[in-house]
Amino acid sequence: MTSSRGHITGPGLKQALDATASRSPREYSVKTDAKPVTDFDYSVEAPRGKSGVPSKKPPENPVPEARWIFTFGK
Repeated sequence: MTSSRGHITGPGLKQALDATASRSPREYSVKTDAKPVTDFDYSVEAPRGKSGVPSKKPPENPVPEARWIFTFGK
């Protein structure tokens, strides 16, 4: 459901939405072939824990490999 950096993934979000559909129906569409945004300056700052202290090893600069676009409603 999440990536190695803890971010939610498109398939994970779709799975969660579908799992709750019987309790809370919602209309949505998903575009799974959207081109990833690669010209954005993604942060390489080390993630911080609950104490606010950065981790000892910052992650490498991420480059998105895929992009899903969820559209809710009509």
